[in-house]
Amino acid sequence: MMSVRVLVLVLIAVGLNACAVSDTARSGLRVGDEKNGVLVFGDGVFGGPAVERMVYADPSEREEYAMFKSAGKVAEVVYLTTRHLHMNNLSLDNSLTMDDQIKSWNNTNDQAQLEADAFRYEAGWIGMWVKPFSLKNSKQNCAAFNAEWDTPADDPNQQPSKMMFGYICKASGVAYVRADMETDFAAIGIRGISTRLAENPTEVSAVATTPTQVELAARVQQGPYGTSAFPHLLARAYRVGEDCRVTPCP
Repeated sequence: MMSVRVLVLVLIAVGLNACAVSDTARSGLRVGDEKNGVLVFGDGVFGGPAVERMVYADPSEREEYAMFKSAGKVAEVVYLTTRHLHMNNLSLDNSLTMDDQIKSWNNTNDQAQLEADAFRYEAGWIGMWVKPFSLKNSKQNCAAFNAEWDTPADDPNQQPSKMMFGYICKASGVAYVRADMETDFAAIGIRGISTRLAENPTEVSAVATTPTQVELAARVQQGPYGTSAFPHLLARAYRVGEDCRVTPCP
């Protein structure tokens, strides 16, 4: 049975395809590659391209999922940013806790042991929270991270316009100490922000007819890796000058 999230994506994509809108403005999933993908790892951590990459975009946000693997080590990362094709007063709902994020990944949701405390780490170009954890079945030591930045100055709720979160797991049985975590997370980059863009970069590609939206969603939402929460659809319009969390808005 088609999930509600996938059905909504299909209906949005079909509805917008019938309208006279730019290909890059249409809502839907796109296959990510090294041309339009922005998530990267520096040399020495994974040292190669993502083994899976998916991009979702609509007029309000762009999301990218990427998975990296090397020698038994795995990383899954999501980057989100607002887009302002129709509205300017947009930010991202950052209400998910780090424990919620860890449990949202298919690879970690039913085996994550979350006893360790999170710590703050300044990773050079961005500050982030890092939380060590372990996987009881695969005997892997891991760490999750969360970074938020570029808060619109007029957002009364002070929500970010950019977010990045994910995790890294070492190979089974390999220790993961704080110094190694800091080295790994400092190597995460975003093209155009922390690293140089490739020549003629493509931020958002057109929505293709094949593979279908259902097939693309299954590549991330189902299986041993990925997350059923993708795309997260966190863009929210805020009211300028009024805090809707404190004062009920009409």
